[in-house]
Amino acid sequence: MLMAVGLKVYLWALEIAVGIAAAVNKESFKDQLRKAMKASKDNYDVTTAEDRKVWAQLQSKVREFTGVDGPNDWVMGGLYPESCCKTSQPSSPDRLCGPSKEYVYKDGCFNKLSKRLTEGSLIVMGVGIGIALIELAGIVLACLLAQAIKKETEEEEKE
Repeated sequence: MLMAVGLKVYLWALEIAVGIAAAVNKESFKDQLRKAMKASKDNYDVTTAEDRKVWAQLQSKVREFTGVDGPNDWVMGGLYPESCCKTSQPSSPDRLCGPSKEYVYKDGCFNKLSKRLTEGSLIVMGVGIGIALIELAGIVLACLLAQAIKKETEEEEKE
């Protein structure tokens, strides 16, 4: 019984440590995300259609942004991918629009994606804290139950 409680306490402490590590390394994760997005965007012109397709889907699904940090990320002779344009619906990742910036979204994808990830991580952290508290209550109640059983067993042995 004591070993089971010890294991439960160990796992609970491990959960807390992982949560703290995730919170501490949040900025490092954001930096890595920005670098990966910039590398993918830089390969937009030189790689297979897969990078183009991913960017087109990302920009069209998470509406109203273009590039990593904004429209200036796209330097293609003043043209922008169709998914960056306010007035057209993206139909093919190879199609371009422009050159006027007034029809192009102004915000970059990193800020919007980062905001969504932060909101999602706050929800996950809240749920994790709730589960950890329930587990802690379970540990305390298990210890109290074990103590009560031990006390009752000792009283029966005295009789």
